[in-house]
Amino acid sequence: KFQSGAITVGEFFTLLQVHVVIQKPRHSQLPASCAVSAPPTAEDLIYSQYIHRPKLRIYEEDCQDLSQKIVELKPHVTVLDQPLVNVIRSLWEVMRTCTDEELSKFGAELNKMKSCFTKEAKLLSHNEKETLYKKLLQSAEEQYRKLQSRMEKVDDWMKEAESSMAALESELQSITAQEQELLRELSEMDAEDEFDLAEMEKLKNTERACLEILKKYDFTEWELMEWSEQQAVFNFLYDSVTLTVVFGPPIDGEFFAAHPSRSIISLDFESFLDEEQAPPSSCLVQKLIFQFIESRGSWQEKCPTLRYLPQALFDISLVVNRCKILGEELEFLQRVKLLFSSSLAFAKFELTLALSHDYPSAVLPFRVQTHIGNIGEKEIAAVLSRVPAGHHYLQRIVTSIYQNLLQ
Repeated sequence: KFQSGAITVGEFFTLLQVHVVIQKPRHSQLPASCAVSAPPTAEDLIYSQYIHRPKLRIYEEDCQDLSQKIVELKPHVTVLDQPLVNVIRSLWEVMRTCTDEELSKFGAELNKMKSCFTKEAKLLSHNEKETLYKKLLQSAEEQYRKLQSRMEKVDDWMKEAESSMAALESELQSITAQEQELLRELSEMDAEDEFDLAEMEKLKNTERACLEILKKYDFTEWELMEWSEQQAVFNFLYDSVTLTVVFGPPIDGEFFAAHPSRSIISLDFESFLDEEQAPPSSCLVQKLIFQFIESRGSWQEKCPTLRYLPQALFDISLVVNRCKILGEELEFLQRVKLLFSSSLAFAKFELTLALSHDYPSAVLPFRVQTHIGNIGEKEIAAVLSRVPAGHHYLQRIVTSIYQNLLQ
């Protein structure tokens, strides 16, 4: 089917071992216990009014937005069932002449791209969750203010009750019955006060949790180095990227930070990364950042005055933050850590291998941390010395350690 052109896009991915998973939408089902129609209590009504209903409205809006995105993305799924020759004929003409090794390498590159897109999708999901949590926080604050207003009314009722008790002191025959009635009302008010206070404490805890989330997802990556009448200088990513903003004349009728706003003549980006000394991950991060900067075209058109500068700094910081996280992940993936354990040999140890760009043609440096038993660096070195470098080097190292030390 591949050679004749009848293969579909989905089958082509399968041939290259690139598995594209299309997630099905999952709809929640109410449990059977919710179908029981019991009369709501006063506590249930308060929960519904101040907590459940506001949250439900926000979640329904979020679900509608997600449903709309699913509808927009569905047409793209049908591409998987279309013949590859109809979708990208030039790719099919090239790929059908490739060897199995070239197809395997091409599939590996596609899997790398798929991994990057998956990470980007997760980051977008986190951003959407942040927006959802902000809405929930605003709703909780609004309900908190309503509860405060209700407490003030309760205080007014208590004052009225005290005034009534003072006025009824002269009526000796009815004072006992009226006193009991007032005590009953006060007891109910106290219970309501305790409930409101408990709800306030829950809202405060929710507010603190939301503030922690907002703090966690703060993407501010710039540092102000200079601000004068002529220009402002901002540094990003450990001073490796500099943005110079040149100011123009003031703008009538427009203000920025309680001062007359200024026009912006130019925004210039400059890299100070020593690419010869920097690790490959840093060079890649720098390349991706400037790729984004160049893709936006003229920054002066998007940021003509100081009023637009905060949004521009936020957009740049968001990209810098993403690229910085990618660089940290690349640095982390340069090392491999393996944990071995065997009750038969009464041994448990951790082996860390340092990878480099010349893997698998060079011997790997290693470090051993012994948890149980007497197997250490000497024993591991003796085994690794008998494993030649080459194809499936890591796999052969693990197999040799298991056969020689743990069986």
